[in-house]
Amino acid sequence: MTEKKKPTPKPTIRNTPPVKPPVTSADREEPKAPEVKKEEPPALEPISTSGAVEVDLVKRFLGAFIDGLIALTVAAIVGAVTGSSLLQYLTWALVILIRDSLPVLEGQSIGKKVMKTKAVKEDGSSLSGDWITGVTRNILLAIPLVGLAECFVILTRSGNATAGLRLGDEWAKTKVISVD
Repeated sequence: MTEKKKPTPKPTIRNTPPVKPPVTSADREEPKAPEVKKEEPPALEPISTSGAVEVDLVKRFLGAFIDGLIALTVAAIVGAVTGSSLLQYLTWALVILIRDSLPVLEGQSIGKKVMKTKAVKEDGSSLSGDWITGVTRNILLAIPLVGLAECFVILTRSGNATAGLRLGDEWAKTKVISVD
């Protein structure tokens, strides 16, 4: 017996509309608020502390004046004890030269301690025990009347990149900061 094969029915294609995915809240567009333009603050010039002194000149001059009085007092005592004007001058010059490098005073002179200022290297490190930098910084002040020239230099440099720096600060790569 032979079986007759039944013809397989041909699939029918129906034209059905495509299925839309469900609408989620992320798909819905919400009305946007009107954009408010924010005013940009005016651009500020970058502040460079590499050469700038962060202390006002009055504090700096008062600290130097106090240091000068201390150096004169010590020198006067040495002069009175020894009777030597040369030794008196050398004592005064030595006090001026090493005043910022004394480890006992943590790298501040007495005048700077009173005025709450400190001489530091450009990288911010202390001058405590750094005798070469301290002497380089103060060498001009140990020469009589050259301190007045240094005052003139500080006052004429206002408004530029080296404002408030003495020549000694430039040579030794130091600056004076506030230590409130």
